[in-house]
Amino acid sequence: MEFVTYQRFRTIEEAEDITKQLKDFNIEYRLEEIVTPVDITFTGGNETENKIELRINPDNFDFVDELMSNVASPDMQFIDETHFLHEFTNKEMIDMFRKYDEWNRLDLTYARELLKKRGYDITDEQIKKFKDDRIEELRKPENVEMEKMYRKFAYVVLGGFPPIIDGLQYMNTKKQLPNGETVYSYDKETRRTGLWLFVTGIIGFMTFLLIAYYRFLHED
Repeated sequence: MEFVTYQRFRTIEEAEDITKQLKDFNIEYRLEEIVTPVDITFTGGNETENKIELRINPDNFDFVDELMSNVASPDMQFIDETHFLHEFTNKEMIDMFRKYDEWNRLDLTYARELLKKRGYDITDEQIKKFKDDRIEELRKPENVEMEKMYRKFAYVVLGGFPPIIDGLQYMNTKKQLPNGETVYSYDKETRRTGLWLFVTGIIGFMTFLLIAYYRFLHED
């Protein structure tokens, strides 16, 4: 069974509410720590960033979204006037739903309830359309300018290793959409050029090694 990232948390304790609900509904999940390869002292990382990753089956995304919204709703009564969402305009809160993947699901629930209190009732149909539009926006692959790609081919002549790495990146890099779907990050033209970059990079690198070896054998 495939498990992909559903949400990230700063601590395991923050994830307890949702994992309890998942257990109650017999939904399988994985809770994993995101390992930082280099000390944050050197990378400039933030100690408060999300370091716990909740992974579930993509088929369960919609059900868990609905489950979490229902769980969060009763907490609205505890939001006081100091909550940051009170500083948002209606448009700013609606924009939260347009880019729902950038926000905590609890914040989205609060925003919806706050909009309702202000006399704007955002419908389930609107939210679904916002999500669909966002998925289509994120699904669009990136196109790398050919001029930039051609500059990378220059390293092939020098026998450099970077074209091989760049070619692999353009060919194989994928991204996960908020609905759990995985798609290629780059468009077909970029991936095709990446393949040529990879192949010519291999040829250039091997040629460089052969020339270096030949010179070594014929040194005085």
